[in-house]
Amino acid sequence: SACICMFVTGCWLAWPSPALRKLEVKGGANVFIEGDEISWVVASLDVGNMISPIPASYLVDRIGRKPVLLATGPLYLVCWMLTFVPGTPYFLFLSRFLAGIGKGIAFSICPMYLGEIASVEVRGAISTISTGALWGGSLLMFIVGPLVSYK
Repeated sequence: SACICMFVTGCWLAWPSPALRKLEVKGGANVFIEGDEISWVVASLDVGNMISPIPASYLVDRIGRKPVLLATGPLYLVCWMLTFVPGTPYFLFLSRFLAGIGKGIAFSICPMYLGEIASVEVRGAISTISTGALWGGSLLMFIVGPLVSYK
């Protein structure tokens, strides 16, 4: 669950690179964006990332590490669905903001969870696999993103 969470986080980190080129062309996607809107779409992820680690740490103490990590699944699903809502760039802002919340949860709780479940002998390797999953998600977006349409 932790590696899948990091993989999807990596996908969201890299998503703007192939997708924004398609959004800048009229008729290339559900919505046309330009100028400042592009900057806001990219930056919205980090705004969500800034606010989520502290509330996530309280949730971890109340309901546990694994349930909080698993909660990022539905959150990321909503994020992907919002990218297909036609019309306005505000849905892209919201999807990236929510993905940033998921990123904050993943980056703050995943290392904690992996450190608790792994034995001392394999803890470093497990952490490396998690980081590899993050960059694997980014790599997937960089490879597949330019080859497919936005829709």
